[in-house]
Amino acid sequence: MQRPFFILLFALLLAPGAIALQDSAADLEARLERLCVELEAKREDFHVPGMGFALFRGDKVLLTRGFGLADIKNSVAADADTFFSIGSSTKAFTTTLVAMLAEDGKLGWDDPVAEHIPWFDPEVKGEEGDRVLLRDLACHRVGYPRMGLLWASGKVDEETILRTASLAKPMAPFRKKFLYNNVMYLALGEAAAAAGGKPWEGLLKERILNPLGMEQTVWTVSAARDGGKAAVGYLWEKDEKRFKAVEPQSVGRAKPAGAIWSSANEMARWGRFQLNRGKVGDTSIIDSNAIEETWETQIEMGPGSGYALGWMTEEWQGHRVIHHGGNVNGFSAMVAFLPDDDLGCVALSNASVTPLVSIVPSTTWKHMLGPAPGEESGKSLDLGEFLGRYHADFATFDNDVFTVSEKDGVLHLDVPGQMDFALNPPDEEGKWAFAMTDTVKISFDRDDDGNVTNLNMFQGPMMFELPREGVERVPEIPLDDLEPYLGTYRNEGQAWSIVIHGDRLAVDVPSEMVYELHPPDEDGKWKFRATDSMALSLDMGEDGRAERLHVYKNGEMVQELERAPDSEEMGLAGIEDLRRARGTSKRRAATANLGGLRFECVMDFPHAGIEAEMEILADGNQRLFSFLDAGIFGNESTYSDGETGWLKSDFQEDQEFGAAKAFEILLGGPWTLLAPWEDIFEEVKVIKRMARGKKSTLKVRLTPSIGDPWTVWVDEETGQVLELHAIATEQGLSMPLQQTFSDWSEIAGISYPFTSEIVIPGNARFLVRVKDVETGLTFSDDDFRP
Repeated sequence: MQRPFFILLFALLLAPGAIALQDSAADLEARLERLCVELEAKREDFHVPGMGFALFRGDKVLLTRGFGLADIKNSVAADADTFFSIGSSTKAFTTTLVAMLAEDGKLGWDDPVAEHIPWFDPEVKGEEGDRVLLRDLACHRVGYPRMGLLWASGKVDEETILRTASLAKPMAPFRKKFLYNNVMYLALGEAAAAAGGKPWEGLLKERILNPLGMEQTVWTVSAARDGGKAAVGYLWEKDEKRFKAVEPQSVGRAKPAGAIWSSANEMARWGRFQLNRGKVGDTSIIDSNAIEETWETQIEMGPGSGYALGWMTEEWQGHRVIHHGGNVNGFSAMVAFLPDDDLGCVALSNASVTPLVSIVPSTTWKHMLGPAPGEESGKSLDLGEFLGRYHADFATFDNDVFTVSEKDGVLHLDVPGQMDFALNPPDEEGKWAFAMTDTVKISFDRDDDGNVTNLNMFQGPMMFELPREGVERVPEIPLDDLEPYLGTYRNEGQAWSIVIHGDRLAVDVPSEMVYELHPPDEDGKWKFRATDSMALSLDMGEDGRAERLHVYKNGEMVQELERAPDSEEMGLAGIEDLRRARGTSKRRAATANLGGLRFECVMDFPHAGIEAEMEILADGNQRLFSFLDAGIFGNESTYSDGETGWLKSDFQEDQEFGAAKAFEILLGGPWTLLAPWEDIFEEVKVIKRMARGKKSTLKVRLTPSIGDPWTVWVDEETGQVLELHAIATEQGLSMPLQQTFSDWSEIAGISYPFTSEIVIPGNARFLVRVKDVETGLTFSDDDFRP
């Protein structure tokens, strides 16, 4: 069955319902005034120093203006001519160039990329004879995640980057999964350059910028800064409540993926060109069908969203939405339009990874396509009855609290680890769509007295229930009656467990989550509460206990599992079981005399085709230093003492860390696997005992004093950590991280994994192999300097 996938909500872009756009001058002026007031309020709410904004309808610019400051230190206001990095919004320029060259007959979307750049012919997980086409590069379906290590330092040329990438191993099946990859866009730009007879930037200027009159738009940081046009980039430091100026990331070696710098005034020309299907005024510089082709979805990204050729696609109330954002250090951007409504906008900001730019389009559609000012419905809801705390225990959430609040007459839902999302008023079905995206909605359940008891969250085909804090849930079936079903069921190495969860019968599906079940229907099928496409049934034995489990998908049986022997059934587990499994007393004694540690490692990036040398110094659980040497591609040093830290890197801007990031880095060191967890974490809690294959494991939640909790699975027999799930933070963005361990050897009598695989889903996969370990070292301060 499909694993629930919760994409970061602020990466989406949709809006509430629409009616016909009014054309009267008075109506338009009122709409624009209200729009600007709300945009300014949201800019302040999301801690964005400055923003350039453009709004256009067909070939007419309705508004361009700036908000806030382009430069805080010098109090320079942002205006419609301020330059910002547009980041990955550049990709649509590259695909438009390819479409132009295809129209000229110089290449084709379905040409193998190696026909144009012979040194790039990446391996794929596909059928025999499959080759990567230009179309595959343009829609991120080749099967490789990000390869930033190859280009971010700018130390090697484009040919070397692509030759190295050709040595990489794919992470996903060919054309089956969306995996964002800037190196594929470098290859696409190089193919265009080969077919067009001049570099990408030369083609860009000749074929797009000059005809559109975008004469100020550039593709280097230095050019953007000439004449003082460029905004200063910033990162909002949440803990310190301040803006930090940051140097924008150089994308000089991956220009076709994200190099362009432009202004609201100039980007309005690009938006009008797109809405007019390739026309500049009355002159067509590309066929309208070629433009439309770049808008056609090529692969699904997630529920309700897809990727076309340099554009993302979604629907809004049945209308097409075409958009693409961009992020580099200090800057975030968004270009979005409703092609069938002839309406579009551009938002350019000088803030790292801000959800503001994704909210701007939905805010724009609301004001431009919604009821005219003064014509809003007089109906109002009593929001007070919905306010409160609701507990989430599904997907990546582990009894996390979602808080419903009211701000200025608008209901909000605060999603832990993400943000506080504004909600649109309920539709006819009683569902409140997120103002940012109507692909995510919530509803509320009530009891017989009309009191709100439950919050339901809808995304794609899935629905999850969040009980309201303080509301007692009465079991639908007496819990004693469920006892005959409880147990572990096996089939070909898989082990599913029937458990009681939230006073209901539930099934714990390996590597997914615990799914609560509806009571059985007349056919004896227990449907999943999250999705009625899945169900199970249980065959009862002569002893009155279930002996066999059948799994159904869309009414068809897809799996059968047999009950495991009683000796294999999982009982309750607690902290003493964990202490016994890991040998806590032995660990405490051993680590007390271990001294300083030096690890010599190899870090393999199979998805990027390179290996790096790595040295790690661990001074107990007090200080950690690591040095990564990736040869010609660059190097990076990191230090943490748990309260402060720093990064010096060829791949990104040098950084100084506050307590939260410093502690996260320290926890990532080797000491965390060696020492007793109760000496490191604020809380250690055994969630349950469960089967993983043929192993009895303990699922454990580790909560640090600062930052997000970890979830680990420990082999109860050996005490070895099999898997770890955590949240990694980078430049204000949170990303899930999964780590598995193998190749166990002893360090001072303590078992330690000499190989680990780290996966950041959709972003990276790498292996760390320990070659040598030294113990009993004494370090000086000089050892912890780059």
